[in-house]
Amino acid sequence: MKKRHLVIIEWDDTFGNNKWHNEDDVGDATAQRCTTVGWRMPSRKGYFDIASSRDSNGRCADRMTIPRGNIKSIKRLIVD
Repeated sequence: MKKRHLVIIEWDDTFGNNKWHNEDDVGDATAQRCTTVGWRMPSRKGYFDIASSRDSNGRCADRMTIPRGNIKSIKRLIVD
């Protein structure tokens, strides 16, 4: 199994609204700050991939792709 780093990421999620409103009305459109912990995976340019679970054979589950522009911080966690 390849060595992967466990990380904690703070990132801004997008916000959508499907209600009818005036074009000039911003309303309650607010991005949400999120925190995700997981294993850093190989990523494409402009994106960061993370998986919250890995098994002893190197397979992963709950993988997420986050645009790098949305990421506010990445910290490597030390695992014994």
